[in-house]
Amino acid sequence: MKRRVVILVLALCLVAGCGNRNKTVTDNEDSSMASADKVVQDENSNDVSIEEPTEDEGSAIGLDASKIIEDQSFDIGLNGWGDVRFVSCLPDTDKNPLSDATFYIMDDEKVIYKMPSVYENDIREWGIFEDISFVAFKDINEDQKDEVIVGELYVTGAGPQGMLPRTEVRVFEDKGDAFEYAKDLSEYINDTMPDDGTIYDVYEKADRFKQNDLDSSSDKTLTEDSTGGIGKAQEEGYDRTYLEEKDGVYTYRLADASIIEKYDELYTGAFSNFIDSYNEVMKWQNQSYRSKEKYTANSLVLRNNEENSVVKTGSYYEMDFDFNLDNVGYTYVDLDSDGTFELIFGILKYDEWTPDNIFERAYGLVNGRAIKICEGGSRDYHWLGSDGYIYETGSSGAAYSGTSRLRYDSSQLKVDEDTDWGSQGFIEEEFLGYWERPVHINGPYYDIDEAARRPESEISDDEWRTLMDEWDSRQVGIEWLKMSDYIAKYHLLDS
Repeated sequence: MKRRVVILVLALCLVAGCGNRNKTVTDNEDSSMASADKVVQDENSNDVSIEEPTEDEGSAIGLDASKIIEDQSFDIGLNGWGDVRFVSCLPDTDKNPLSDATFYIMDDEKVIYKMPSVYENDIREWGIFEDISFVAFKDINEDQKDEVIVGELYVTGAGPQGMLPRTEVRVFEDKGDAFEYAKDLSEYINDTMPDDGTIYDVYEKADRFKQNDLDSSSDKTLTEDSTGGIGKAQEEGYDRTYLEEKDGVYTYRLADASIIEKYDELYTGAFSNFIDSYNEVMKWQNQSYRSKEKYTANSLVLRNNEENSVVKTGSYYEMDFDFNLDNVGYTYVDLDSDGTFELIFGILKYDEWTPDNIFERAYGLVNGRAIKICEGGSRDYHWLGSDGYIYETGSSGAAYSGTSRLRYDSSQLKVDEDTDWGSQGFIEEEFLGYWERPVHINGPYYDIDEAARRPESEISDDEWRTLMDEWDSRQVGIEWLKMSDYIAKYHLLDS
């Protein structure tokens, strides 16, 4: 209720401020090509006079001419609709602060079609309209007809980033006598593009969506074709060559000495980095203190001291191994089945905060250099699933926690960038948890706040428990190699 009040107040403040932002339109001389961008400069906007149609004119569609956004309305040759005018209109926030923008097709002075509403009665479920970022006309689904693509800017009004505008893309497909909101494509684009995305981001994401569809169809065909000699499709996810199953229990066990020796050498920099980090933290430990004197605290969380004169530090925001190198395990996993193994670290001794089947720190190779790809702790850790996916469980408080199902893509890594907290190269495919309520986000997403608020993401407590039990059952045990053996072999602690 408090958040809704904030949004309503902000809406009243923002209505008068809707102006021109980021219009993305390109001219194209050959309007007959369906695959070309069509965005027309509005040279006649000052001469356009809009009359609201009446029932006698055979149309019940009306619009308020004072709401027309002139620089986002265009004369266009649109597929079988002929030479028409596409009109963008501001929302009527006097009636409802959450009112949404509307879009129309006009023939001369007459409204002949209203584009489909994304929200019921054109009332947004959340977020306040701010402006139209772009309007474009382009065939992005290869149906030989131009889609209408609209970028709408909105603000959430909640949190420290609440006043930063975000882009919501809508793609409308021409079905002949009507347009249809391309929900799956639009949501995929919105989930994967940046908040300040442009029309060029839309084109890129649409191409990727199309490729994903082709890949899915190909995988299905290969899997179902048992007679054509092609064989079963290659499964995605991490390489499960070394995944063993016994009585329904899965364990990852890398025992190939040649692979271990090869990657022990390749990841020398990662092990040295681990030791350097350990030595740096140890400088903060075993410090005497006197309770009545001033002291300087660091960012690490202090554990139980009671009357002890020795401070022992630990942290929920970095790898938890109790600062005991004998408790550190490692192994190599090809996380994206590309033939190159990644290095993951975990602990050998299970405790209540840190299970022994998770990894909190990992490295990948970029041009032969070891790059840290994830760093976590008991509030953010990864684990392998028996289904080939990688899972990440995290919490930022009682109302915001859950598990993401991920895939890894080593091509996303940056050679000059280590990860001090969080991860890089991991792509969220699904989320299950609590985000102010039980939610299940099914499909890739870019903004978890936005994705969690969608009605289709909401599930019941019982559904959440059932799915969580299913996900937890996929956890794979890991037979770790001992880091102490590596240290002894390569003399890492020798002075």
